[in-house]
Amino acid sequence: PDQMASHILEKAAPRPGAKSGGGRVLWILAPVIRGKKGEHTEIFQKIREAGYVRARVDGKMDAAEPEFRKLLAERPDDATTLNYLGYSLADRGLKLDEAEALIRRALALEPRAAAFRDSLGWVLHKQGRSTEAAAQLEAAVRELPDDPTLLDHLAEARRAGGDEAGAW
Repeated sequence: PDQMASHILEKAAPRPGAKSGGGRVLWILAPVIRGKKGEHTEIFQKIREAGYVRARVDGKMDAAEPEFRKLLAERPDDATTLNYLGYSLADRGLKLDEAEALIRRALALEPRAAAFRDSLGWVLHKQGRSTEAAAQLEAAVRELPDDPTLLDHLAEARRAGGDEAGAW
């Protein structure tokens, strides 16, 4: 498995001289647990520690929510988990006030994290607060100008705020 993962990453890595980010988003989906019932909290912790920021359980992002809540109960100041849970709620349009609070806690712990700032912008957009959303998303894009997700979020927030030209 490690050899296969290295091969996939090698093939997906930008070539020398390629523009940073390359406008690509890479999702690697692999079964971690098969045919076993249980909570598997320790596996989710290892996945997070390995740097993965999203997980699916039985093919659904929402099924991962209880697992990340358990991680937060153990480590309430884990900025990555706070942001992940907040973003996953916001992206599905759920519990938006809670999502905002979780993301703001993550940003308080890591104020320079552009991905967390994007999450804040996204939840503000989902709440209909387009002007505030655009300001947060613009700050995130300044840090990660080639990230297609951030650019898409910024365009959606600007469009929602009536700035069609700024959306392009």
